[in-house]
Amino acid sequence: MLNMIDYGKIRSLHNDSGWSIRKLSREFGHCRKTIRKVLNEWDGEPPRYKLEKGRPSPVVTPKIREFVRKILVSDQGAPRKQRHSALRIYKRLKAELKFGGGQSTVRRLVRELRAEMSKTKGITTPLIFKPGEEIQVDWGYAKVMWRFRGMSIT
Repeated sequence: MLNMIDYGKIRSLHNDSGWSIRKLSREFGHCRKTIRKVLNEWDGEPPRYKLEKGRPSPVVTPKIREFVRKILVSDQGAPRKQRHSALRIYKRLKAELKFGGGQSTVRRLVRELRAEMSKTKGITTPLIFKPGEEIQVDWGYAKVMWRFRGMSIT
């Protein structure tokens, strides 16, 4: 991969020193097409990917998302073995809604929705103690003296 320093070197060797594209190709270890691209198309900015075709419309529409969410909500009360797997949800989408997406898309959606649903259930309680009320020790030695009804135990 060419970095910005190589871009400058290639342009200066070609323009100032008169090196041919073939010689630059051998020297830098890139094909002549890449060297030509550096010489002709470089405007001083790092190269970026150019999207030639427009992106396709999303396969997971709000209707599909809501359908899968309803299945997962109804599965919460069912025994573990009777819940829908991502594959079973995919098959239902294909049969009932004529879903045109792939199985991996449905798996990703199910994983996302399950994580979203489990976040609402979790409740945490911060551990806050007053100074001297609790102590935690990872390792160490301590000498303890207990006093019990006038007797001391060491």
